[in-house]
Amino acid sequence: MADGEPLDKQARLRRRRRERLLALLPRLYATRPDSALGTLVDVLAGRLAELDEATDRVLRDKWVALAGGEPRWDSGPHPLERLGAVLELPREPWEDVEPYRRRLRQSAPVLTQGTTTVRAMLTLAAAALDTELCPRLARLPSGKESAADTTLGLGMRPGTVAGCPGCATPGETCVYAPQEGLADLTTHTGTSPIQARLLLTDNPVTARSLVLAGLGHDDTFQVDNPSLAADRPVVMLRALEPLHFPMLRNTRSNGATLFAGELKEGEVLTLRPRRDAADTAPFEGYAPEGPALQRLTQPTGRAFVSRLDGQLEDVSDRIFYLHGGARFDVDRFAGNESPESTGARFALLDESVLTPLIEPGLGTWVYRGYAKRDIRALADAELVRRLEPEAPEQTTAGRVELTLEWWTRPPASFRLRIPMMPARGQEESGAVKELVRRTVERARAAGIRVAVDFPAPPRKEEHPLEELGWEARLGIQQREEARARDSLAVRVDARHEEKQPLAEERFSMQGIFDVTRLDWSHLAPDTGEE
Repeated sequence: MADGEPLDKQARLRRRRRERLLALLPRLYATRPDSALGTLVDVLAGRLAELDEATDRVLRDKWVALAGGEPRWDSGPHPLERLGAVLELPREPWEDVEPYRRRLRQSAPVLTQGTTTVRAMLTLAAAALDTELCPRLARLPSGKESAADTTLGLGMRPGTVAGCPGCATPGETCVYAPQEGLADLTTHTGTSPIQARLLLTDNPVTARSLVLAGLGHDDTFQVDNPSLAADRPVVMLRALEPLHFPMLRNTRSNGATLFAGELKEGEVLTLRPRRDAADTAPFEGYAPEGPALQRLTQPTGRAFVSRLDGQLEDVSDRIFYLHGGARFDVDRFAGNESPESTGARFALLDESVLTPLIEPGLGTWVYRGYAKRDIRALADAELVRRLEPEAPEQTTAGRVELTLEWWTRPPASFRLRIPMMPARGQEESGAVKELVRRTVERARAAGIRVAVDFPAPPRKEEHPLEELGWEARLGIQQREEARARDSLAVRVDARHEEKQPLAEERFSMQGIFDVTRLDWSHLAPDTGEE
């Protein structure tokens, strides 16, 4: 090595060790580097330098931020992977070393301190996306404490949080969020370091259904509702045999729904109940879904029958609801028909598109048919005059296939939605999503149900009405029914004619249509132009 040339790390360690060894010997031996003793000192210095470097690497590989530096001193597993194995966080086959290092650095404190908090769960999900969670979390919807059920976390580009001027000063607003606040952040531009939005919803609104086939008159069944709130179900009745005045009742609340009509075999009655504010309040949240969405789209409810010919018949005026609350009204149980008579009345039948509430827990329901005596006992004079002539003398509720569909808020559950993904290639997108699901599933507490999804962002379009007026296009399509006597008669005169070698494999045919009944008025007029 020439004088003045900088030494590499190994050479510096060897020279330092040689100088220390020579300092232990008499000065006479130190002045003769070409002697046998000098050669032995050089060999010992080289071996000790290798030991120093190995010791340095062992100490360095104990830290996530320094593990696996180059050059490696062995050919075994990567030191970073060994650290990840301690926390059961293996490196993915598609994951590079530095993204894996960032994931370990963010996940290790959470896994060692506990994962049963919202912040811990969002931190793990953000780390799996190769982002870092912004320390500012927002509760949605903002301004409604009773309905707030979702926490918003922002996944930032790696290295952003450490140098963020908003996070460095407590109390400062987020410099990347809109002026309205962090909760109103829905989109981001290309210059923003926000790469993902993480929405964690507590006890999310979840659909549930029950299908029962072969129910007959006075059959009872149980409905299990694992929910924190009650809901009115959508009822679908498929008639397996003719029905007349079928009724469905909840024995706990005594609420009952009556269809004052008939169903033929194969016809289906669909009843979507009316939604009131009290019914939808437990389901209000960040996103209008379930009963809250149904109240916005169809608050009055609707009932219709799918007839055998495929037509839909609106029968909302034939749906009656039997309230289970006590009421003092005309006593029809005592047989006194005088309007002035009063007595204990425990039900009220009125025209309303409602279904009985499904309370949390296990409830018992009854399916049966109504007859004239039931109408006289439960309805007022006006409804009796309206329904009694159509009601059967005896109950004729035949066998049906019953479907109940309702919404729940299951306890001990949460949902994580990530509508925005980091800037990754399509080949890695599926693997990253699967990694997020496995990470969140592993970190959940025992007995907690979790769902992770990646919804596509909604499309937004603006159409200024002042520029273009309302425009409608109507088209008429005419169909003609070809009867058997008006069929098309065709006679084909075909002869095989060839004027080329057979190798070209061409075939020609001439057809002559002698008789036709086509209506030429539907064709384009002949202008006479060639």
